[in-house]
Amino acid sequence: MLADLRPPLKVEVKWQLGRIGWFQTPRSQRPNPQSPIPDPPMTAAILEWLNAVLRWAHVMTGIAWIGTSFFFIWLEASLKKRDG
Repeated sequence: MLADLRPPLKVEVKWQLGRIGWFQTPRSQRPNPQSPIPDPPMTAAILEWLNAVLRWAHVMTGIAWIGTSFFFIWLEASLKKRDG
């Protein structure tokens, strides 16, 4: 998913050279356990949710933009003076 698209961190490259599996190693033996960066699986989940939220916000903004365009076209037409 999105985590596969980003380049790996230096710590991850070092760790991947000799690892069996990320979840098979106790957290205390993982590199830099005090790091404020979440584990890569958690980062991927956060990025997926962020992607979904931003995509839906973009869709809703587009719908609102088109709706306001129609509204202002209607408003301008209704405010023009008519003959008679």
